[in-house]
Amino acid sequence: MVTGVAFSDAAHLGVGLALAAVAVLAVYAVDRPDGGWTRALRTRFLYGVPWGTLVSIAVVVGVYLFVQDGISNPYRPVAIPFRSWSYFYAEGLFWAGLAHSGLGHLTGNLFSALVAGSIAEYAYGHAPGGRDRRRAASIADNLLDASARDGPLVSNPYVRAFVVVPGAILGFAVLSSLFALGPVIGFSTAVFALWG
Repeated sequence: MVTGVAFSDAAHLGVGLALAAVAVLAVYAVDRPDGGWTRALRTRFLYGVPWGTLVSIAVVVGVYLFVQDGISNPYRPVAIPFRSWSYFYAEGLFWAGLAHSGLGHLTGNLFSALVAGSIAEYAYGHAPGGRDRRRAASIADNLLDASARDGPLVSNPYVRAFVVVPGAILGFAVLSSLFALGPVIGFSTAVFALWG
């Protein structure tokens, strides 16, 4: 009985979440909100968070849970209809880059996407050329910022964080299935592109 509980998925999830919380608290205790790491993240990311990567991951999880019915049985989602079998099977071509064959496949791709996506998004940045945190103190100030309003729409940090980055990641995942014919399924091509 005790070994069954100790090795259950819920126990692993609980331990993982606890370790993640300890890591976040340790970084907070060492760096504080105005430390060097936080300042570096906030100059490249909107509020220091890689929003585009997180939105992309949320879409892939949504496809797994609701489109593939992974919510009924996380270990055995519906996978065969979501493979890119041929050019004559448009549904498979569309979903192949976002669908996964099982929970292990999904977990591996999403952890890799979280790391690679955050690095790639940091390089791209939400504000062209970085941003001055002292100039805009609130969300309203950022939305009404004249420099973002006068320039092209893609220079707006919110558009870059919530539209451009997820659009590029998810668009590549969908388009890559056109070039990887056969029983292909998964987000791996997008992850490889992020590492590239």
